[in-house]
Amino acid sequence: MKGFIDRTFLPGITFQPFEGKVTPKKLLKGKTARIIITPDTPKWYDSLFVKRLAIHQFQKRTLEFCKINPIEVTYISPINEFKCLL
Repeated sequence: MKGFIDRTFLPGITFQPFEGKVTPKKLLKGKTARIIITPDTPKWYDSLFVKRLAIHQFQKRTLEFCKINPIEVTYISPINEFKCLL
């Protein structure tokens, strides 16, 4: 996933830096996103102990940086229980 983001969220495509300014122009205003996360840990554990760190970082530091909003999060967990059903 990191490789995909590194290759697609590029200057000039998702944001436009300006010389002499700290914040760039965000080029994805009006776009929406859905994050689907499938961890092996239960949702309560991720919320309580890990504080949903991976979701928070991707949502706030990547998607909202480019002005993508709203962002829907779908949490399917624990994924190892679904493997047993197949």
